[in-house]
Amino acid sequence: WQGGFSWSGGAAGVAVVLVLLFLKSRKLVGWAVASLAAGMVATAATLALTYSDPQLAPVTSSFRTLDGAERGIGANGRPTVLNLWATWCPPCRRELPMMAELAANMADVDFVFANQGEQAAKIADYLRSANLDLPQAVLDPQLLLSRHYSAVGLPATLFLAADGTLAGSHLGEISREVLAQKIQELKSEEGISE
Repeated sequence: WQGGFSWSGGAAGVAVVLVLLFLKSRKLVGWAVASLAAGMVATAATLALTYSDPQLAPVTSSFRTLDGAERGIGANGRPTVLNLWATWCPPCRRELPMMAELAANMADVDFVFANQGEQAAKIADYLRSANLDLPQAVLDPQLLLSRHYSAVGLPATLFLAADGTLAGSHLGEISREVLAQKIQELKSEEGISE
C-alpha cells in the first residue's frame, strides 16, 4: 500500500453507495450489508495476518550468501533494511534495482535481500540477466524469515533497529520515496544524522 487514498474517504463512499442502494431498492440492502460485512471480515483478517509485534525477537539464524559465506541478519549495531523477495515476483523485480542502488549508496544502513524459497543457481541467473549486483543477497530456501515476521506476501520490506528488533514493515512494492522516508525514520530512532 503506497497511500494516496484516505480510509475516511473510502468509508464515506461506501456510505453514499449504501444510501443510494437503500433508496433504490430495499431488496438490494441485504446484499449490500452482506457485502459490507464480508469486506470488513476480509479487512480484519488481513490486518490480523499482517500485524507485526514490535517486541518480536531478533532473528538468530544465519543465512548463506550466493558466494557461500554465512551472514546474520540485524543486531549488528546498525539499522537494517531487510527485503524479502523472489525472482518470480513481478513487484519484487520492479523494486529490486532501485533498492540495490540505495543499498550501494547508503553506508550507515545495512541492506539484506533475502530470497524466499529459491535455489542459488536460479537467483544468480536472474541477477546476472537483470544486470544486478547484490552482494547483500542471502538464501532463505525454507522461508524462515517470512514465517518469523509473518509476511503474508512478497515483496515485504522490514526495518530493523540496531539491536535487531522490528521497527517497521511495508508489505508490497515500495516506492523510492516511501523507502527513503522509512529509512530516515529508522535512522532518526537510532540517533543517526545525515
